[in-house]
Order: sequence, then structure tokens, then C-alpha cells
Amino acid sequence: MTRDGPISEEIASAFNAAADRFQAAPLSFWDHIGKRTIELAKLNLGGKILDVGCGSGASAIPAAKAVGPSGRVVAVDLSEQLLTLGREKAAMNGLRNLEFVCRDMTTLDYPRRSFDAVVSSLSIFFVEDMDAQIRKLWSLLRPGGILAVTCWGQNVLEPAMSAWSTIVKDERPDLLSEPSPGDRISSPDDLRTLFRDGGTEGAIIVDEPGSHTIAKPTDWWDIVMGSGLRGVMEEMTAGEFERVRSRTMDWAARAEVTSLELNVLYGRSIKPRRK
Repeated sequence: MTRDGPISEEIASAFNAAADRFQAAPLSFWDHIGKRTIELAKLNLGGKILDVGCGSGASAIPAAKAVGPSGRVVAVDLSEQLLTLGREKAAMNGLRNLEFVCRDMTTLDYPRRSFDAVVSSLSIFFVEDMDAQIRKLWSLLRPGGILAVTCWGQNVLEPAMSAWSTIVKDERPDLLSEPSPGDRISSPDDLRTLFRDGGTEGAIIVDEPGSHTIAKPTDWWDIVMGSGLRGVMEEMTAGEFERVRSRTMDWAARAEVTSLELNVLYGRSIKPRRK
């Protein structure tokens, strides 16, 4: 996406718009990835956790369950609409140890060594200076604390992503940036290098290939409208939007795609106790 103005405003606008589809069944991968992020992070009971770029709570809710009533999770995101969804889900789960806050992760002012774990699931690649952001998050950890960072792997949502991108470029080539934010970190070596350049130690990277089932063409359109891709669609005129939607749906029907690639990278590093 290539709108003018601060990147934080662009991201907030895209995901506020996407909130009306964010919880649709075809986007169940949000919850799967968030839960897996917390499983691999191996949080301790009673821990104080910071979740940055938390969305509607895909990782924050399992984190709150993992640390238990004696623990606490602070979940921050730019999208107030997604945070509203997160608060509703937390209430449905009876979680009283989870706080959702509208904040930009690049401007956090929590004291150093405030948290037992910091989680960033599918969010770090939206930050311009990712190395500096990792250093900041690392500084917020207490000795022995855990930094967990999750990113997309290669070929995410293919073959539908390439087809949609081609259609958008035919209509409005100015709306797609190269590379897209998620492509900035897309291999185990990329994520390992990010941890290293951000000053962390001994990062463990788990590369999990996978796929996501879609049952019908409208499932792919729900994913477009319930993800960051919504920001591109929101920039179009009504005519442009309808032409892209129609061509996308025609492609999905002809291609008869039943699954999309959903490769995910999970990184974890523990802050040494000697520091």
C-alpha cells in the first residue's frame, strides 16, 4: 500500500475497515497462528506479557489463558475497531487479566525490564525500522524474558495473492508497493537476521509450512476484505472497486482453488539472566 501520510495512519485505517470481516470463518487462520505463537513462546504462569500489534486478540487471548489469573497481558494495536473485537472476545472468555490499549508500538514508553515476555505476531514488518523496534522490545524484557516474533513465510496465500495483485495492478498500479510489508521478512534466515541485528541472542526459528482451506470463491473475497489488503480496496473509486471485485471473483470461480499456502515463521529468543 502506498498512501500518503504516516504509515501508522495507513495501517490503522486499513484494519479499522477490515474489522467488519476480520472474524469471518475464512479468516480463522488469525486464531490458529496466534495460538501457535503462544504455544511456542512457552509463557510462564503469573507472567506479565506485552503483545504488540495484537489485532483482535488472536495471540493476546491465549497468552492471558497461559499466564493465568495471577498474570497480566497488555495488548496494544493501532486499530480501535479490532481492539473493540478483542475486548468482546476477552469478556466472552471471562478474562480479567487482559487489557487492550490503542497504541503505536514504535512510541511505547514502558520502563525497561517491565515484562516477562513480549509478543509480536504478524506485525513487526509494518514498522519501518524493524531492527530498532526489536531492540526496543528486547529492552522491555526482564532477564530471562521471552521475545516471540511471528512473520509470514514465503508464498503466503498463493495462488490467490498473485491473481488478486495482477488484477489490482491492471486497475490501479499505484496502490501496490513492492515488496509488500509481509515480504520484508519471509524466510528463516530473514527472521534470524532480524533477531541478531536487533541485539537478541540465541534465537530459535520454527518454519511451519501449511495451507488454509477455502470452500468457495467468496471465501477468498472475505480474506481480501478482512485483512490488510482491505486498505488497497478502500482507496479505489466505486467503479474500480467493483471491477476488481468482479474480476477477482471470476478468477476464483474458474481456478477452483480449494487451499491457499499459509507458511508461517515463529521466532523465539530468551534474554540472558546475566544482563
